[in-house]
Amino acid sequence: MEALIKITKESGRTTSESSPMPVVKLPRIQLPIFSGNYEEWQTFYDMFLSLIHNNISLSAVQKLLYLKSTLTGEPATLLRNLSIEEANYEEAWEKLKRRYNNKR
Repeated sequence: MEALIKITKESGRTTSESSPMPVVKLPRIQLPIFSGNYEEWQTFYDMFLSLIHNNISLSAVQKLLYLKSTLTGEPATLLRNLSIEEANYEEAWEKLKRRYNNKR
């Protein structure tokens, strides 16, 4: 029995002592600025959706702040009257989708 415990402990040690994966430092991802150009909407939409909208660790207020900080021109004007509140993130995101997913 002692031999089995010793083998188990030793095998556990070898797996935990295996060489660690190298840590790669990646550059910070910069969110694109969206100015209302329809040709840039899909790229902005995909990136924002992946990095911010689908990020469950962010609150709706944080998402709204990120969203407003990435808009200029017409899209910024579209959302300027929305205050920074939990309830307004979904409304803001839906307004942008209605406006820019509707390709002319």
